[in-house]
Amino acid sequence: MQTLIDFLAIKGFIPHGYCLNWNPLLLWLHIGSDVLIGLAYYSISLSLAYFVWLRKDLPYLKLFFAFGLFILACGTTHFLSAIMIWIPLYWVDGYVKAFTALVSVTAAVLIFRIIPKVLQLPSAAQLQAEIEQRKIAELQLRENEDRLNLSQEYGDIGSWEADLINNRQVWTKTTYQLIGLSDITQPTWEAFLARVHPDDRQMVIDANQAHLTQGAKYEVEYRIPFANGQHRWMRSVGRAEFAADGTPTRFIGIVQDITERKLMEAELKRSNADLEQFAYAISHDMRQPLRMVTSYLTLIETALAEQLDEEQQQFLNFAIDGAKRMDSMILSLLDYSRVGHKTIALTHVASRAALDEAVAFLEPERLASGGSIAVYGEWAEVMINPDELTRLLQNLIGNALKYHEENSPPCVEVCALTTATMFRVSVSDHGIGIDNKQFDRLFKVFSRLNARNRFEGSGVGLALCRKIVECYGGSIGVESIGEGQGSVFWFELPISQLAGIGL
Repeated sequence: MQTLIDFLAIKGFIPHGYCLNWNPLLLWLHIGSDVLIGLAYYSISLSLAYFVWLRKDLPYLKLFFAFGLFILACGTTHFLSAIMIWIPLYWVDGYVKAFTALVSVTAAVLIFRIIPKVLQLPSAAQLQAEIEQRKIAELQLRENEDRLNLSQEYGDIGSWEADLINNRQVWTKTTYQLIGLSDITQPTWEAFLARVHPDDRQMVIDANQAHLTQGAKYEVEYRIPFANGQHRWMRSVGRAEFAADGTPTRFIGIVQDITERKLMEAELKRSNADLEQFAYAISHDMRQPLRMVTSYLTLIETALAEQLDEEQQQFLNFAIDGAKRMDSMILSLLDYSRVGHKTIALTHVASRAALDEAVAFLEPERLASGGSIAVYGEWAEVMINPDELTRLLQNLIGNALKYHEENSPPCVEVCALTTATMFRVSVSDHGIGIDNKQFDRLFKVFSRLNARNRFEGSGVGLALCRKIVECYGGSIGVESIGEGQGSVFWFELPISQLAGIGL
């Protein structure tokens, strides 16, 4: 006992009860209060510890720990106050109070450091407002999804989404219907491929791999067989999303029934074949009688040359000229009908080479007129049938050489302008010009603005130019201040022409 007294350094001190004159009522008032306060402090500390144990995701754990330790130390000081009524543990009480002071200062510092961060946290009202906003946004999202699903259903368009990381897919109801599967079927890549026509399956696989590994455009057309022996054509378009390292993570797309379009294309292809056959018939069957008429009229003219008077000779010349003009019109109609129906593969054509070829063809006309042709600008490559590009340039430049006043040699300027998406050519002249009220008639078949005895022509050349340009998704037009002021014919073509013209 003496060793314990020495250790606790209580020798020479008197208990706190002496200060209270050992008054029983006063003693128990202090003891009861200190014990109850100590128990309350301990229970608060234990409650905090239990709360933190259950909520390990709480922020500011250091602050919770400092407060718990501070409250526990405060409770200990009250328990010591009750004990010191009888035992003078003043040194122990001092040590505990010093520890409590250290912990309390630490907690205070932490509070001052954390208060600015806590003030940045949203209040309960702000959180409630954010929750309401999210509920509204979620409701709008559901409504948009419902509208999208409804539009896809009525538009006969399905959509799909593939989680490439977790190998999961989601299909809409319309997607199941289009590929002929029950909506209880697990949506997988394998289930989809099993429904694709065997002859189209590898093409779909290759397109999918090319998109995911090389970034190629994913747009495929394939057949889906059905139990009745028929098949329907589908078109799928999709886009993948990639991680920073290039790994595909998500693949979304749509599927659309294009059977009706395919049937129309087949019918159009058949119609084009009929048109080609009709054009051949015109070329062979209709031109043959015309050539015969022209030949016999020429023979009659030769045989009766000395017997015909001036009026009879004029009548005969009219007949021969009319037959030749009819033959020329038939040839022009054939050329017009064949634009857009040729099966020649489209290639990247150097437009300057096509221009040089057109100018070479027009050299006799240029020499006969005494005119000049100047070329400017940047001549790009375009995806087009090379013969049609040459024909287009030849017609426009040929018109510029033709339509000029008799004593005024034509001066033709051909200029090209190339941008990232468009190739534009303009053909300028100082010729007879055009009344702007006549612009609408220029590009129509057999539409002539000048008398035939002044300028020869079938009236099909500009209509042919318009058809060539529009077949490649371009546009054509004319500008002129008025008659006698010259004119500028221009056309524009896309730099990258992806669509073919033959079906």
